[in-house]
Amino acid sequence: MDDLTIVAIDSPRDRKDFVDLAYRLNAGDPNWVPPLHMEAVELVTPGKNPFFDHADVQYFLARRQGRTVGRISAHIDHLATGMDPAQGMGPGTGNWGMLEAEDQAIAHALIAQAEAWLRD
Repeated sequence: MDDLTIVAIDSPRDRKDFVDLAYRLNAGDPNWVPPLHMEAVELVTPGKNPFFDHADVQYFLARRQGRTVGRISAHIDHLATGMDPAQGMGPGTGNWGMLEAEDQAIAHALIAQAEAWLRD
């Protein structure tokens, strides 16, 4: 895993890699129904998705030897942090999602990165 790097996306190219990875990793799964590519891009684009109006979001890519091998999102929804903790959210909560990885070790590294971002 020494050659694995995890980076926060910060460019249109990174955003494209983030979206395209799901299509590549799931291409052979007969049970995967891919979303429309345009909708997948809009989902992760500020200004296109109203979720960004009330949430802090960070996307991460895992790369090995320049090749994208995993992705994850981390987000803090400020509507959820204002909820009563009895409803399952509340102050101090955050979430991760959109996890795709070529193997379990990459998935673990991505989850650790998302958790670190959420703690910060």
